[in-house]
Amino acid sequence: RKYTRTIIRCLRDLGFFAATARTRCTRPRPHTPHHSLLLTTALVLDPSQPPVPTSPAARDPQPAQLHSLRRRRRRQPAMSGASGPLLAALLLLLGLVAAASASAEGSWRAEQERDRVPRVPGQAFNASFAHYAGYVTVSEERGAALFYWFFEAAHDPASKPLVLWLNGGPGCSSIAFGVGEEVGPFHVNADGKGVHMNPYSWNQVANILFVDSPVGVGYSYSNTSADILSNGDERTAKDSLVFLTKWLKRFPQYKEREFYLTGESYAG
Repeated sequence: RKYTRTIIRCLRDLGFFAATARTRCTRPRPHTPHHSLLLTTALVLDPSQPPVPTSPAARDPQPAQLHSLRRRRRRQPAMSGASGPLLAALLLLLGLVAAASASAEGSWRAEQERDRVPRVPGQAFNASFAHYAGYVTVSEERGAALFYWFFEAAHDPASKPLVLWLNGGPGCSSIAFGVGEEVGPFHVNADGKGVHMNPYSWNQVANILFVDSPVGVGYSYSNTSADILSNGDERTAKDSLVFLTKWLKRFPQYKEREFYLTGESYAG
């Protein structure tokens, strides 16, 4: 929408709208519904002009207001021949911007759909909310990736904040404990053979993101064995920032939400 408004302003500066409107108002015509439609169209194209009166007294074929309107339009410069290529370029730019926007949206929607979880093992009930799980690479060089499980709010997720939950330790899985035993919507049954709904889940009031951090915890991994022995606050913080930045590119609808960091013990 921003680019469209800019292009429209450029076209107006080139006199495109004024020229279009003038071609529809230069010859007096009997008052007909078709004539009124042309005048209305001209004013829509160039809203900077005052409206043509529509009272019974103004229905004369050549009212003073119409003469004034025509004189103003004649004084406005028409599009020059050199403006044609510029107009074509602007329209092409508009098309390219629209195509790029559609392509980018299709990309992140496809990524989200790839991570969508239809059901989990032992789930004997239907969930009213969508949830997603997968990996986000935090270092190509080290071959490191963090695992996440994200639950949309059970009611009206578009109006709810985003919460990042991290378990402590360090070394405690946010998936195994945060989701499975604490604030997540699915709790593991006592016999370990299925899950049940947690009525006190935090996704009753928020969209909640669980992340296994640092690498080596839960499902998160690194292909560099030394990472497991050298985890520390500094690298964990850097990995977490990379994760969150990339995750928001995959879920851009949450970029502008209220955002809360929380967890348990030495969280993260």
